[in-house]
Amino acid sequence: MSRKQKARSGNPDLRRATQLPGPPIAEIEALLWHWLTPESFKPSRLTTGDKKLRDRLLTLPVMMAVVLSLVYRRISGLSEVVRVLESEGLLWVDPFKVSKQALSKRLACLPAELFGQVFELTIAKIRTQADKLPIPVGWESVCQSFSAIWIADGSTLEALRKKLTTHLDSTKGLGGRMMMIVEAFNHQPIASWYTHNSTAHDQNWTEQLLERLPIGGLLIFDLGFFNFVWFDAFTGVILFMGGWE
Repeated sequence: MSRKQKARSGNPDLRRATQLPGPPIAEIEALLWHWLTPESFKPSRLTTGDKKLRDRLLTLPVMMAVVLSLVYRRISGLSEVVRVLESEGLLWVDPFKVSKQALSKRLACLPAELFGQVFELTIAKIRTQADKLPIPVGWESVCQSFSAIWIADGSTLEALRKKLTTHLDSTKGLGGRMMMIVEAFNHQPIASWYTHNSTAHDQNWTEQLLERLPIGGLLIFDLGFFNFVWFDAFTGVILFMGGWE
């Protein structure tokens, strides 16, 4: 197997795209329904005084269902989204007919900040309502030694121009960079940050990470955070620097 073939088989983003969407998975959709009920989107606004985005056919709940389905069912494009939406519906959205042009325009004008608001609300909801998962065997004493055990890592988002056939001039850059913190043993989200600057370094978020980590907490991260000044700031907290493939 060539290096190129290995990369395609190992990285889902590099595999050959399929035209058929994946089937709906009851377990995943039940979780999405639980954490992302349409009522969760009611308070979402752009700024104070702006009109809520619920007075049209492609409302925020509909667009959220579209975006989530694009990701988890690996739908190949908007033409297929329109077909699936008309034939079977998506998540909490009943089947209805909409044009590809209308869906494309709605995606283009819908502010990404609204999705960020929903994501933050969902993280808070998970943190307060999710059941505490059991600790893996052999790690009980480690968990008892720390007030929190978190993993932090950053990721540069893929270039949109790889997926689009129009507006290529406006999508030459990468999609920005995000930082995520999750609990080590159950991967429940703690916090996330995003910047439009795709060249931003992981160390841009060192202060936020230090502020979030409780006293006596353990933070696991890779060598992208190597900074002795930051290490000195860990007074009363504990860090672990590791690398992984």
